[in-house]
Amino acid sequence: MTADSTAKLRELMLYIAAKTEKTASFGSIKMNKALYYSDFIWYAKTGKSMTGVTYHKRDFGPVPRGLLPVQEALIKAEEAELLLRPTPLPNGEEKRLIAKRKPQLDGLFTADQIALVDEIIEELAPWSAHAVSDATHQHLGWLLAEYAQDIPYYTVFLDDAIAKPSDIERGIELAAERGWKSTANTAP
Repeated sequence: MTADSTAKLRELMLYIAAKTEKTASFGSIKMNKALYYSDFIWYAKTGKSMTGVTYHKRDFGPVPRGLLPVQEALIKAEEAELLLRPTPLPNGEEKRLIAKRKPQLDGLFTADQIALVDEIIEELAPWSAHAVSDATHQHLGWLLAEYAQDIPYYTVFLDDAIAKPSDIERGIELAAERGWKSTANTAP
């Protein structure tokens, strides 16, 4: 992770923590998903991620690589603390980052980027951590990645919808025009 992406991840984590301070439930699972959606949706809109961090497949969905060292550094510097609250979740507790200082967004994020993060926070707020996690398990990038493997940003463009007959027909035309040959077994 570059120094720039580390700084962006740190400040965005503090921003989300501060913004969700009064939200009933917004622990580490929802924090990770807010970061993921912010980066991947921004990438879909602009072709660039918001933070520059890489995400990898974990049990509860995509997680930014380097998140734990950044979180630990925030806690060690007394810029944040980790609150553990009992919950009815299977693991019995919510790990929640609490910001102890105001995030420094100037020069790191545009107003449009922060507006997108705000939209995502608002969208995720009423959902349970379990439901948010399950939703990310439906994204093709997460489905295609092996455990702990990186999830490429371009997977935001993948669609598992069934091809329409006109799409298949156009594919066959392109293959014929360009001399592409099928390696698929076409025998009955």
